Amino acid sequence: MTKIGDAYPSKYLKADDFQGRPNVTLTVKAAPLEDSFGEKKVVLYFYETNKAFTLSPTNARIIMQFLEDDETDRWTGAKVTLTPVKRQIAGQVKQVIDVTAAWFPQGRAEMPVAGQQADAFGGPPPPSGPSVAGQDDIPF
Repeated sequence: MTKIGDAYPSKYLKADDFQGRPNVTLTVKAAPLEDSFGEKKVVLYFYETNKAFTLSPTNARIIMQFLEDDETDRWTGAKVTLTPVKRQIAGQVKQVIDVTAAWFPQGRAEMPVAGQQADAFGGPPPPSGPSVAGQDDIPF
């Protein structure tokens, strides 16, 4: 039996990707401002998965408060815990993803090496690529 999500995979994280897990903690690889359906939004890319996470204004502010830094270029290396939750939106109950924690590990320079571990959401390992020193070097 084929699931629609398997037939048409998304490059973005969805609550269904958690497959029953209560949360997942990932390491920020980059946090650029990108166009999303005609609006500029911050999109998080992670070392542990190929899937990106588009931040709502609320989730962006939560990360900013946890990290005490509003400059997204400095979020690289931060750990972010994502949690799937049910929320009523426009009269309908929907599964969404909330940011429930964010912090900088003490060994901030110790980042996972892409391509050496399985994808956090069960897909193939994220591709290895250039370092994150200059975000322009990351092939999106």
